[in-house]
Amino acid sequence: MHSNVKKSKNWKYINSKCKNTSHIEDLKFIDKQGVEVTTGSDEEKADILGKYFASVFTAEGNNDDYNKLPSKTTKYPCPNLHFSKEKILDKLKDLNISKSPGPDLIHPKILWGIRDEIVHPFTNYI
Repeated sequence: MHSNVKKSKNWKYINSKCKNTSHIEDLKFIDKQGVEVTTGSDEEKADILGKYFASVFTAEGNNDDYNKLPSKTTKYPCPNLHFSKEKILDKLKDLNISKSPGPDLIHPKILWGIRDEIVHPFTNYI
């Protein structure tokens, strides 16, 4: 019995520290009929905020431009560019592998891991 009392005191203490004391204030807005409405429940607040954000943000396209690779006949405005193997390897070694993928959707950790294999095609591509 003594052990159960000790457990219950421990759980009371843990629960008192874990309770979320933050509170989202009631939302006031004007509905479609022009009437001011106040929300109280968390579900109502989430629904209203979700509808609002959906109305002000737009969905992005399917990113087809990122999936297109230039052909070998593509003309670049700076044809005299030269990238040495050493410069490319230095840049790939300096990648921050804890960052998110960029617009090409390739994670920096992957590029960093295969840097020795991909340096040769990069030097010949341009």
